[in-house]
Amino acid sequence: DISDRQGHTSLKVHANANFIASAKKRVAVANVFVDKFRPSFVFFSAINSDELNTPNVIPHTLFVDLSLYGIPKIMGLIEALGFYIALGENQLVKIDGSSLAVDKNIQARGASSSNAIANANGLIYFCNLEDVYYFHPSQDVIRSIATGFIREAWRGLATADKQAAAIGYDKRFEMLVIAAGSTIYTYNLPAAFADPLSQDTQAIGSWQLYSVSKTFTKFYTDLTGRCIGLASDGKTYELFSSGVANTMTYSRVLGEADLNLHSLRLTYEASATITAKIFDQTRSDVYPLRTFLFPAQSKHKRVDHHKGAHVRRPLLQISAPVGTKISEIVVNPDPLTDLK
Repeated sequence: DISDRQGHTSLKVHANANFIASAKKRVAVANVFVDKFRPSFVFFSAINSDELNTPNVIPHTLFVDLSLYGIPKIMGLIEALGFYIALGENQLVKIDGSSLAVDKNIQARGASSSNAIANANGLIYFCNLEDVYYFHPSQDVIRSIATGFIREAWRGLATADKQAAAIGYDKRFEMLVIAAGSTIYTYNLPAAFADPLSQDTQAIGSWQLYSVSKTFTKFYTDLTGRCIGLASDGKTYELFSSGVANTMTYSRVLGEADLNLHSLRLTYEASATITAKIFDQTRSDVYPLRTFLFPAQSKHKRVDHHKGAHVRRPLLQISAPVGTKISEIVVNPDPLTDLK
């Protein structure tokens, strides 16, 4: 107890928490050390009716023990659409911000890392050892967002790298970045996912894969919407800065409609051959329907290759040596436009 000269008395209770979130005028902290370490507890403040004058006090008696719901250790706590979303290693639960009712009637999926959880436009994205997922809070849907190639590459990573993975969000480009060891995956969010109340839970974005010399351990989105990464060398770096990226593998879904493929164009410079593959995902996302080989060239020039095929649910995958610079990728370029 500490008393001041005016007779006011306050009680200081010391506690540490790894996660904090706020929903419906209530603050919550999780993964707490109070009298002892309580990795499954979420403590809540009372509802703050006057945000200007009423302090957020976390009482010791208002809590939920998520070990009762399959989460012995909380890996992350995040707010979305007025709910607290808590993830363990094998389970996700949703807690109502007003009533504190816990909803566990959701697929058993968890996060591999505390830093591998992100909120982008009210949807929750996270990684575990097997896949990359999103959780749609208004639909209570968990779905993989990885294509076959990306899923295969993710599962091929070392377990230690996935357990130290991190996810970031760049609001300027509506893009996620996922770092695991020396590999970075980027995911262009589909337009439907810009609205968390959207009924579309099947929209598909596009993936890219990079090999980098730095290991990123954490990301955050700054006030301008930029994705900033903290690297293992202790320095921070801006992700997705302007300019041509050095790419290793690029993967992009070309829509749900059928495609009458006739040609593929790249504008690039590369020290070795670039391999481009077109997959018909109704047949296979492992064996390509058509393969294009673009030769090494030291000058940044446009090259067209012509091969025809009828493709359903087309997926484009481009593999190139590190250091390759690609500024243009066009499927079925219009020769008449080139003459203008």
